[in-house]
Amino acid sequence: MRSSRKRPVEVPFKRFGVRDLRALAAALPPYASRSAARLSATLHRREPDFCQIIGEVALDPRCAQAHSFCTMFCALALTQAERWARRRLPKFARSTLREVVGLVAQRQEACIGKRACGYPGRIRQHALRPGEFDEDDSQWLGTTISAFLFLIERSLASRALQSARGRAN
Repeated sequence: MRSSRKRPVEVPFKRFGVRDLRALAAALPPYASRSAARLSATLHRREPDFCQIIGEVALDPRCAQAHSFCTMFCALALTQAERWARRRLPKFARSTLREVVGLVAQRQEACIGKRACGYPGRIRQHALRPGEFDEDDSQWLGTTISAFLFLIERSLASRALQSARGRAN
């Protein structure tokens, strides 16, 4: 006799793998170019809370390059994720951004999962060029970009689940 319960629908969604991290890093334009300015403007328009949070780092002139890298990398990642989703992703709340950055920094695997805890290392290894940033900047970039990618992936997963539920009904 068959169970009347429906089986859970497996929902495939795209995640940022090592290949994606390398491709995003390779696609970054020079820091002072028009392309960089366009990417920055895109991220500021679509994720103003995130930009305000990372903007605190830009106040220190020694961190300007790390701030620019983070802005451009996250803008490219957001653009890529929206291509995958074929629609705009919702803006992330400032409180959610701060919370996830803290969880990634503290490596709270129970809250964000093993994959998200491994993101900083993968970013440092596959997206940052050796010697381009000092240890503090590399750590900040790994944590901040990881939190942003985690939120993008979570948003993609929830949209995929909503889409699958719509098809199942």
